[in-house]
Amino acid sequence: MPPGAFLARRPHRRARRRSRAALCLRLVRWRASDGHAEVKGALAVSGIYDLEPIRLNYLNEKLRLDDAEARRNSPLLHLLDRAAPLLVTVGGDELPELRRQSETYYAAWRERGLPGAFVPLPGRNHYSALEELARPGGVLAQALTTFAV
Repeated sequence: MPPGAFLARRPHRRARRRSRAALCLRLVRWRASDGHAEVKGALAVSGIYDLEPIRLNYLNEKLRLDDAEARRNSPLLHLLDRAAPLLVTVGGDELPELRRQSETYYAAWRERGLPGAFVPLPGRNHYSALEELARPGGVLAQALTTFAV
């Protein structure tokens, strides 16, 4: 990564009755002129982008999501008009629903004309996928460096 760039870990705010915390990594470059950060890209790892399937299954017995809450908190339904590049990744060893949601979210992102890439990780899950960030030469580490250009 070029000098002045770093990865900022930003866990999503814990929502009421949320079962799992999502992890969002942003590639940030500080502008020396005004001291403000410029988001150069983001990484989404094996995410849940549409809460409706969860609302309709047994998990909702504990979460108690209503329709409005599921819609309000589903990133798939709130895509931006402009955004920095997004790298969407999902492990090949994830549940089929996580793979489907990642593919669907990336497709919707690109249909909006937003920049990004989809990087599947065979043999990985949402825990082991992060090893690809920590390992020098890891697939995700290499992919993120393209956002810092």
